Amino acid sequence: MQEPRTNEDRPAFPVVMRGYDRAQVDQRIHALETSLTDARREVATLDSRLLKISGELSEAQQRLRENERPTYAGLGSRVERLLRSAEEQALDVVTRANADAERTLTRAAQAAKALTERAEQESAALLADARRGCSGRG
Repeated sequence: MQEPRTNEDRPAFPVVMRGYDRAQVDQRIHALETSLTDARREVATLDSRLLKISGELSEAQQRLRENERPTYAGLGSRVERLLRSAEEQALDVVTRANADAERTLTRAAQAAKALTERAEQESAALLADARRGCSGRG
């Protein structure tokens, strides 16, 4: 006897007086299908990472073999890597210095603005006091 099928090509559970709640069964099947899809996606991601890491390991092993038995050809590539690393570090230092300078300029501008505002307030207060003093005498 063949089970009745739904439009999603999965077995439809017959409705009986005693048994399982159809909505619960459908909900559970949906949850399991979702979990299976998520698991397959994660496996694909992990496979991709494994391939990438395997390639990186192979590269690292090649560099290690080259470092154990340096050749003149290898010296050129190592010098190139050293220069590239130095250039990257220099760029990083310049970038950080520019960011520090920007922060310092911002702080200086804020401090100058606050100092100017305070000086204006103090001069306005002194001027008001002087005017009150003059009007009290005259």
